[in-house]
Amino acid sequence: MRWRSFILLALLVSEGSFAAASAQPQVIDGGLAEDSQSATRVVHVHVPDPLIPASTTATMETPDRSADEPVSGDVPGSPALLKTVSWTVPEPMKVETLAQKWGLREAKLRELNPQLEGRATVQPGDELVVFTWQSDQTTESIGAPHRGRLAHGIPMPEGTPWRLRDRRIRAYGAVGTVRSLVQAFTAYGEIHPDGPPIHVGELSYRKGGRAWPHRSHRTGRDVDIGYIMQPGVLGERHWARADEKTLDVERTWTLIKALGETGRVQRMFISSRLQKVLKKYARTVETDEVLGQYFRTPGAGPAQRYLITHENGHRDHLHVRFRCDAADRRCRGRGPFPIEPAPASIGASLSTAAP
Repeated sequence: MRWRSFILLALLVSEGSFAAASAQPQVIDGGLAEDSQSATRVVHVHVPDPLIPASTTATMETPDRSADEPVSGDVPGSPALLKTVSWTVPEPMKVETLAQKWGLREAKLRELNPQLEGRATVQPGDELVVFTWQSDQTTESIGAPHRGRLAHGIPMPEGTPWRLRDRRIRAYGAVGTVRSLVQAFTAYGEIHPDGPPIHVGELSYRKGGRAWPHRSHRTGRDVDIGYIMQPGVLGERHWARADEKTLDVERTWTLIKALGETGRVQRMFISSRLQKVLKKYARTVETDEVLGQYFRTPGAGPAQRYLITHENGHRDHLHVRFRCDAADRRCRGRGPFPIEPAPASIGASLSTAAP
């Protein structure tokens, strides 16, 4: 009996240890799970949407989300007009094939583009409408980034300072995400008009959900973005592994700061090796206060709120997660205090970052 009691006690202890281990924070691709330790020291913060700088480089228009939201002039890329999105055909192909590459039904693509009637193929340079806003189709990010979906996602538009992949089935995002990307990329283009374009990877499916091999990218709030590289490094590739020799540190820092100054970023995932390179440069152009907004400060303790953290697999691109839009009542997300939005012209504040 003593031996049986001892064995039973050992089994109970073992099961208790397993349960405790299962309760530990689980790291997911592109972020921490809802029960992560970092979630215990962060809060929800509402920051009004900043004004997107007037620009003719974006072909996107979006509906006003609320009466108190800032509205700029009638310029493509401003909050007043983001109601339609057009994409350019990259190469000759069948209409059916193109619709599949863009995550649309062929019938829907033809409905949006009456000029396709009677045509079986499209040619390079053809500009086709892929999205028009409907008042009864509100875009909404639902659930957590690793366990949620996206209702009526808005496609990321084309623009001069950035490049999308030819296959755009996962180029859809929430309203705040897409608007913030347009704002940040436009600011980058204003500061570095002759710089390399930003290479944009995947956001989410139009309806969100599982996006293999990602564990996140489900709710339209996550996006992969290539680092800005030195001339000649990328070639025909969309992005490549970066290091202290191949990374264009100055321009990459401009991009990171432009993203942060939208006031909507919840977290950025960057390889710790590249963080060292970026932080070394940032120290030469930023104050300690600004550095503390982006990088962890040794000895600062758990009260510090910073945007950039390490996650494996981010040597060739950074992963940016945006916070929930104020109107998305079913959206679940935790993150640090966002950086306060820049003044009306984000480019003006960012211009001081370069020596």
